[in-house]
Amino acid sequence: MNAARRLIVIIFGLAFIALGVLFMATLVNYTVYPYWTAILDKLFTESKITIAVIAVCLIVVGAFSFYSGVAKKAETKIAKISSAEGAGVNISLEAIDSVVKIAASRVVNIKDVKSKVIPSGDGVSVSLSVSVPDNTSVPQTASQLQTDVKAALEMMTGLKVNEVKVLINSISSATNTNVPKVQ
Repeated sequence: MNAARRLIVIIFGLAFIALGVLFMATLVNYTVYPYWTAILDKLFTESKITIAVIAVCLIVVGAFSFYSGVAKKAETKIAKISSAEGAGVNISLEAIDSVVKIAASRVVNIKDVKSKVIPSGDGVSVSLSVSVPDNTSVPQTASQLQTDVKAALEMMTGLKVNEVKVLINSISSATNTNVPKVQ
C-alpha cells in the first residue's frame, strides 16, 4: 500500500474511532455537542443498546482501519532467477532454504541441519550449521556437503551460489548401551 492510501486509511480509522467515542459519550448522557445529542435521541429513542452496539462497531472498525494503515505487511524475500522483457521468475528464500535442507539431508552422516540463505549480489550465499556423529571425517563431510548443496541449488533454481559456509556445531557420540562394542 502506498503512502497516500495508508494516510487515508489512518484518517478514516481515526474518524471512526472518534465517531464511536462520540456515540459512547451520548450514551452516558455526556453532552459533547447539544445538537448531536438531540439528533441521536430522536433516531434511537427505543433503546440505548442500539447506540452502544453502533459505538462499539465504529470503534472496532476504526481500530482495525487504523492498524491496517499503520502496520506494514511482512514481505516475502525473494531471489530473481531470470528476467525477460516484461516478465521475470522469482523464487522465495524459503523455497531456496527447502532445497538446501533436502540436499544437506542426503549427505551421509549429516544430522540436525539448520540453514540460512542470504541473497548476495547476483546469487545467494548459504550458511549451514550441522551435527555429525563421531568417527566422521569432518573435512571430507563438510566438503561433500558444500559440493552437494551448491550443485543442488544451481541445478534446481539456476541461481549462482557464491558461497556455502559450513559450521559443524556438534559431534555426537553413538552411545547405545544395548549394542556391544566391537574391538
